[in-house]
Amino acid sequence: MIKVLEKQALDEAVDFAWKLCDKMETRSYTLFENREAMEHKFQWSLEQDEGELIACYHDNVLKGVASYFLIPRDSYAQTTGFYVHDEHAAHEILDFLEHKLAQYSMHIGIPAENTMAASALESRGYSVEERSYDMRCDMQDFNPASPKHNIVRVDEDLFPQYAEFHDRHFRDFYWNSARLAEQLEDWYIFVALEGSQITGSIFCRLSGSEDGEIFGAYATTPEMATGLITSAMSQLLEVCPSIARVVYFTEEHERVEREAARALGFVEYSQYRLWKKDLSCKN
Repeated sequence: MIKVLEKQALDEAVDFAWKLCDKMETRSYTLFENREAMEHKFQWSLEQDEGELIACYHDNVLKGVASYFLIPRDSYAQTTGFYVHDEHAAHEILDFLEHKLAQYSMHIGIPAENTMAASALESRGYSVEERSYDMRCDMQDFNPASPKHNIVRVDEDLFPQYAEFHDRHFRDFYWNSARLAEQLEDWYIFVALEGSQITGSIFCRLSGSEDGEIFGAYATTPEMATGLITSAMSQLLEVCPSIARVVYFTEEHERVEREAARALGFVEYSQYRLWKKDLSCKN
């Protein structure tokens, strides 16, 4: 049985989900650093009209918890937690989500090690949209390097030129140039220039008071990648001196960017798999 949870059930849901975070085989994204961070996210899901916290019970015993958010205008749904005791609970939660969100595209992020959840998703027609290395850098370990390219921050004047470059190199990203433009003040975008030609780029932003995230980077050489990442990290640190860490998901083919990130202090935390199914397409 699936229940949409209310505030009085929050502690039980957090206790259940946090116990499954002791190993990657039962974790899901977001990978919370501590129980308090998970509780904060679950609380947000309870309070938002475009979010929900649900649970699966068998004979009144809690067997699964999931949280998710919606972007209605894009018919986009994504989990921020997907914790199940067994595959039966996974299917019950997915049954509920697929019925309730029948006009949405559903996205569920899990570590590659979570083969139980992956098996349930694959059996229901989900496919892997993204395969990435989850890399993280504690700011105390950040080892900046002097850029060897002309690296500049993108402003409103440069953005029209950048938009075409962005959509060409980040074609399958949710954050396309149109969506970036709507919230440009929240983003830090840097490009490598050869003359007036854009040859590389990186885009990032803050996530709360302690975290930042690099959403994407494109570079043709290790030196360019190093300069772009250094510029982005330095900018985040300048605008938010309290920042503790930066997360950077590098896709499997992005070897140049990944090696540059490692040299600057990033370490591989996990391997990320984003599963997707367009629920409006009936089998």
